[in-house]
Amino acid sequence: MKKLADISELNLKTEPKVGEELILEIIGYLRDAAWKLEPEKIQYSPESFFIEIKLYANRDPSLMAAQVIKGFQKKIPLVFSKKGKWTVKCNTKSIEVKIE
Repeated sequence: MKKLADISELNLKTEPKVGEELILEIIGYLRDAAWKLEPEKIQYSPESFFIEIKLYANRDPSLMAAQVIKGFQKKIPLVFSKKGKWTVKCNTKSIEVKIE
């Protein structure tokens, strides 16, 4: 079984500047301990100042697990190619970032 991971929050921990790597922190939760995060898929659209990140979780339906929500934090490096106001979207959450 595969679905988009549940995201609670998106944070940038460093001051964004053109061409420099910065870290996007994603905070979310998995519905139980049997769910595992898959590698993220990142799509840059510099012409529209948009970055879309898809973060999926996968679960083997045959595994037994206590029905306890499991939180996660994931750090993803991003590089913005030009100055302007960008939108970064991860699953259902998004933030706006002004790049100097």
